[in-house]
Amino acid sequence: MRSLFRTTVRAVTRPSPGFVRVTVGGPQLRRFAAEGADQRVKVVVPGPGASGLGGPEPVPLAEWRARWRALPDRPALRTYTVAAARPEELDLDFFVHAAPGPASAWAPAARPGEELLISGSDRRAATGPLAVQWAPGAARRLLVAGDEAAVPAIRAIVRETAGDPIVLVAAADPADVLVPGAEHVASLVAALDRPWPVDYAWVAGETSQIAEIRRLLAGVPVVQAQGYWTSGPR
Repeated sequence: MRSLFRTTVRAVTRPSPGFVRVTVGGPQLRRFAAEGADQRVKVVVPGPGASGLGGPEPVPLAEWRARWRALPDRPALRTYTVAAARPEELDLDFFVHAAPGPASAWAPAARPGEELLISGSDRRAATGPLAVQWAPGAARRLLVAGDEAAVPAIRAIVRETAGDPIVLVAAADPADVLVPGAEHVASLVAALDRPWPVDYAWVAGETSQIAEIRRLLAGVPVVQAQGYWTSGPR
């Protein structure tokens, strides 16, 4: 079950030149279910009509989505990885692209006390990890790779994974890698263009690159590759 949680911005910090970390909290997050390393949530970008989607209790998915579809000017929805989850509090890391989208344009201007609505898993009816892709199973030879948009997920995966996975992060600024032990690379596609002696690969990057990434990793038994952002118009 997924619900819409009403939260309040508690802090806005800059962990690196390219990232804005927005910490949100509130009593509704008592019902938020933390599911795994690369857990995704949807952020309702603040704007006209956004606040009316929430309620005094977390709002079930079908109900708030119906409200959202009925709005003449729908607030933007964007998907982000939970950078860290604590009781009644979440960290969300927004990478500010050169041409920022609605969410990464909002984050640098966010202020404590501002409302942010987040759609995520509800512990009242947990049915297993619905928003998690990282699932290596018994595999021990692991590759984890992505660009800046994937850094929060990669950092959480590395933090929660036993062993010594190969970790690659493509970033224009090395200061934005933010993953201990990761190898900084200039290009994700170029870095993956060689044989990889691994059993499982998790890769996230710009959507148009995913087909080529899957081709390059065709020799890996299990590949979980996903587009985390889109460079062109949506």
